[in-house]
Amino acid sequence: MSLLLAVSMMAAREPSPMERFFPATPGIKRRYLSERDRVEKTETSEEVMAPVRVGDQEAFSVQTYSAGKRSGLTYYRFEGDALKIVGFDPKNPLDPPRIVAKSTPSKWSYEGSEGGAKLVYEAESKLGRRKVEGKDREILIVVIEAKIDEGVFQNTVKQTSTYAEGIGLIEMREEQRTARTKWDRVVKLIKFEAPKSEGGN
Repeated sequence: MSLLLAVSMMAAREPSPMERFFPATPGIKRRYLSERDRVEKTETSEEVMAPVRVGDQEAFSVQTYSAGKRSGLTYYRFEGDALKIVGFDPKNPLDPPRIVAKSTPSKWSYEGSEGGAKLVYEAESKLGRRKVEGKDREILIVVIEAKIDEGVFQNTVKQTSTYAEGIGLIEMREEQRTARTKWDRVVKLIKFEAPKSEGGN
């Protein structure tokens, strides 16, 4: 599918207010530095790909890369003020889809299963302002407190994600705990690239 056709398909639907904080134009690239327990550092990146069908509805995909190699695809959909993960395989959509962010101050909960594990969480979003990429921008902060039950193992996770208008995710802080271990991870944006046809932000 050509970039022009992909953009026209995105333009044909009603825009979601959440797109301010998670722009989904094919060709957008974001590069991150991930630091675990203040020691282990890796660079990752993601690129917004062309829209595809997941189940019976259109979604857009984000390709992630680690160490320069493809590490996975995530399929998203905007619904109202929400950004939802609808699957990791277009032939096997999540049921129900997972709400990961809302563009307005909100609280919500989720219960589902992924990869054989039961996932339950409470989430809250709030708005703020911050200087990002040299500009004063509105930001969206989403806090998710989750419990993951894998049968033998149970994890608790607290994840705080910050999205900036016109860019997307700029920072994510995660604390994960099990009965025996704990670790922290911080992911920060180090470069944002808009499609060449769009120019800069």
